Amino acid sequence: MTSRMAQRAADLAMLLGRYGYESEERYFKSVRASLARAEGDPDALKDVSRSILSAYRGMGSLNDLVIMADGQVDMSANDELTLLLRQLRTTAIELATGGPLR
Repeated sequence: MTSRMAQRAADLAMLLGRYGYESEERYFKSVRASLARAEGDPDALKDVSRSILSAYRGMGSLNDLVIMADGQVDMSANDELTLLLRQLRTTAIELATGGPLR
């Protein structure tokens, strides 16, 4: 499960980096590094998962992210972004709560 979450973070970093969203790219790279450091420690993985989930709350959160290219919303990139963010969130919830979503 953590490898799936780390892969989603890497995919998000790559996608956002491709469009010049450097701050967000760094965030997802740091998520991946945090997951690697927490590997094998269930409590640390729960903490990382909770930290990821906190990035989905409030104004200016990951939920508000929209990829623009040449002044236009890039629908294809945003579809990919939405899917990856949903997958990362689902896995983070499973790790934070100790079980799969119902």
